[in-house]
Amino acid sequence: MSQQDKNFIYNLVLITLRNLGLIDALLSQLLKKPVPEKYFNSLNILRLGVCQLLFLSTPAYAAISTSLQLIDEIGEHGTKGMINAILRRLDREHIELIAKIDNIKTNIPSWLWNNWSNVYGEKICRKISKASLVEAPLNLTVRIDADFWAACLNAKITKTGSLQIQNSGPISALPGYYQGAWWVQDAASSLPVKLFGNIRGLDVADICAAPGGKTAQLLVAGAEVTAVDHSKNRVAILFDNLSRLELTATVIETNAITWKPDKVFDAVLLDPPCSGTGTLRRHPDILRTRSPQDINDLYKIQSKLLNNIAKLVRPGGILIYCVCSIQAEEGPIQVASFLERHSDYRLDKIRPSEIGGLSEAITSEGHLRTLPFYRGCEGGMDGFFAARLIRNSY
Repeated sequence: MSQQDKNFIYNLVLITLRNLGLIDALLSQLLKKPVPEKYFNSLNILRLGVCQLLFLSTPAYAAISTSLQLIDEIGEHGTKGMINAILRRLDREHIELIAKIDNIKTNIPSWLWNNWSNVYGEKICRKISKASLVEAPLNLTVRIDADFWAACLNAKITKTGSLQIQNSGPISALPGYYQGAWWVQDAASSLPVKLFGNIRGLDVADICAAPGGKTAQLLVAGAEVTAVDHSKNRVAILFDNLSRLELTATVIETNAITWKPDKVFDAVLLDPPCSGTGTLRRHPDILRTRSPQDINDLYKIQSKLLNNIAKLVRPGGILIYCVCSIQAEEGPIQVASFLERHSDYRLDKIRPSEIGGLSEAITSEGHLRTLPFYRGCEGGMDGFFAARLIRNSY
């Protein structure tokens, strides 16, 4: 398969997922009755056909003919007439049909929309949703000489120090990839490490470290890093990334909930498993694969990790807790619960000057909270939460 075809398929699937709510709402207007469950593959082919018509500017004849060819390949011939009729009618009437639909709200699952509305208010919820449905640009973190690599990559430097690239193509084809000059990292994801301040020479643990973007930041900043992750496959990715960047860390494959090292650390970064609702621009599948129960389950895992990791920070040391989620349960609620359980810790408020002057990302409690529409003129950023916790000295 050519790279052009691969790119087309990748974009087709992601754009379909981003707009699946709208696509299904349109189909509900056009179908006399739901597609039977046994024709689930035909329904997905129909969805892909709708996406081609509405969002990829594919000529109607091409979108329809390829959809029907796919039906032939899977052998569900009984749906060909229906798919042909639906796509042809949609091609004629899509403007009128779309006008009846709130396409932003329709693309967000109701449980998620209600959660965001309750936490942020309806206006911010709509802005989050709209920004989450737009493809994210590629952001890079550079080891040294951002100006030089910005020129080489035809990139712009954002206020938070990341390089931003549009329409990059294969990552490995970009200048500097094999030299280990940079690594892929969203602008928001690069902020938590900055909250440590000067960490040169400090002993730092990076918990749930793979794929290694924050590990690389810590190493480049001069820290001695112990990187921990429980997954063999993720540890392999971490090793690969560090090898390409020619960076060295002590890497440990273990479950951080029960990990008991023989020392404490000057600083610990904990980026635990989370819902990922701040990364919908890159991972629209999360809209369809997450549920409220997932949030509850992840909250419990995060709490267990925090309880163990809290023991690993020396008195006076720093614990940064961060998640690429915009769910309050995984952010401020989690931190408030931790402080209730651990009287030996206190919250250290974050200042805008530490994160490139991004004052809107500092909450009233002093947490870091980015939302997808922040710095929209720079292409936006992932939704992220971070809190800086200090272990009291006695």
